[in-house]
Amino acid sequence: MGTQKRYASLDSRTRVPVVTTSRYIIVYLIAVVSELIFTFAFYDKIPNQIPTHFDALMNPNQFTEKSLYSVLCMPLIQTVMLIIFIVCNEMMKASKIQLSSSNPKDSLKINEEVRLTNSKLLFNLFILMQLIFFTVQMMTCFNIRSLRYVMLAILSLTTIYIVTYIFILLKIRKGHSYPIVEDKSAWKLGILYYNKDDVAYIVQKRSGLGYTLNFARYQSWLITLAFILVMFAIVFLGNKFS
Repeated sequence: MGTQKRYASLDSRTRVPVVTTSRYIIVYLIAVVSELIFTFAFYDKIPNQIPTHFDALMNPNQFTEKSLYSVLCMPLIQTVMLIIFIVCNEMMKASKIQLSSSNPKDSLKINEEVRLTNSKLLFNLFILMQLIFFTVQMMTCFNIRSLRYVMLAILSLTTIYIVTYIFILLKIRKGHSYPIVEDKSAWKLGILYYNKDDVAYIVQKRSGLGYTLNFARYQSWLITLAFILVMFAIVFLGNKFS
């Protein structure tokens, strides 16, 4: 019979290297404050009809009336995005680390490497998203046509980055044995984790990349509810703006 691997758990909050929340806030403030300065400094130059939708070549094809809300829609969406990214980053920090009892030192090192890399990649993606929103704000408010080429370049770069993001994480994890919860009964339908005996509310996925919630903990339901409310807010803002 083969040797069965056993795993131990570690509260990740004791030592998890991730990008700090303050960095997200700094990037957000730089982008949003710059937008607000440009928007209100040249508010009288914003046309009465501002574009709200663009085709594949970034040519405007839908418009809305100029108003305080319509020119502030992008900063509002950026605020929502800031919250989402910070929550995702904090989830990496708060999630439980599971270590191989046969080689806990190397297992911890791998976990930390994955989390730090994931956190850095997520932060870089946040920077790209803020750059996209800043460009959209300038395009919608001031109809600077040359910015459409900038936008196409940023969108292409972001797409390449996301693919690279996934590839890097897969490469890091390749060849390493990642622990899963041994109690298979805790995984409902094979994908939903529900374990009353586990105090952690964020755990590693059973397979693949990322993390999932322990729905036996009330914090998981609060996170789920907050996520649903944020999605409704984004849809509402999008419909209001279009």
